[in-house]
Amino acid sequence: MINPYIFQRTMRIVILCIIFAHIPLMWIRADNADRMLNNLVLTCCDDQDYQTLAINLLFGKGYSQSISVPFEAYHLALDTITTRSQKATYERIGVQSAVPGFYRPPGLPILLALTYTLIGNNPLNARRMLAMQAVATAFLLYFTGIALNKRLGSIAGGFAAVYFLNFQPGLIQPLAVSYGALTTEAPTAFWVALFCLPFISYLKSNRTAYLLIAACALAGAVFTRPNLLPAAILLLVYLLITRRRLAHCILFIVINVAPLIGWSLYASKAAGQFVAFTTQSDSLFAE
Repeated sequence: MINPYIFQRTMRIVILCIIFAHIPLMWIRADNADRMLNNLVLTCCDDQDYQTLAINLLFGKGYSQSISVPFEAYHLALDTITTRSQKATYERIGVQSAVPGFYRPPGLPILLALTYTLIGNNPLNARRMLAMQAVATAFLLYFTGIALNKRLGSIAGGFAAVYFLNFQPGLIQPLAVSYGALTTEAPTAFWVALFCLPFISYLKSNRTAYLLIAACALAGAVFTRPNLLPAAILLLVYLLITRRRLAHCILFIVINVAPLIGWSLYASKAAGQFVAFTTQSDSLFAE
């Protein structure tokens, strides 16, 4: 008869090995995607907006979607009428004055700008970064499963991790529609996973450090996809209902709301009118 302890430990080692094996695999996928896209960013979807914002931030042009630096610096593919028109305009009149635009939330553009600052303005670097972030997400999913239930949770977490790496939309995958995309799906999944693990640990231990990490992670998710803000409100209600310390509840909501207020103040000042974080929809919950 198989010893349950030995079986559980063996399963954990196997799952960890599978996740670790995805590190070079995801790196290769990023390189292959970049090669297939000729080291350019697709402009048929949201990628163009995030890339343009990131490059303008990189060159100190503020949060703008104008072509305010040499066109080649944006690494945009000429696969749509829009970008072909932008390039024609650039060739005719040169760089444009930066016009603030807050249609897109700032999480991904800031992440891309930081990546380009640290390791160079190259879409390949962004794709590699997102690939490694996906591996980190997989590890977080796995350990979240263990935190929930050491036996069944390790198996469930392992399946979730492997599924995420190979079938989650928005990641760099052989069969994904968004092959090589620079969109918010993968970063949002990372922030949500980074929230779940410490939040579960906080609920079990009531330690402030875990709540602090969880709140910062959720703030990152909201900064990337503001339509997750209602989750912060519901979680605050849950913390109050379960009679957590009032100081913890205040800390949680302040960490989530303060960055939104700060960005809204910056956006309103830059745009010359009130901007409640983004201008993407009437509800101001960006995609």
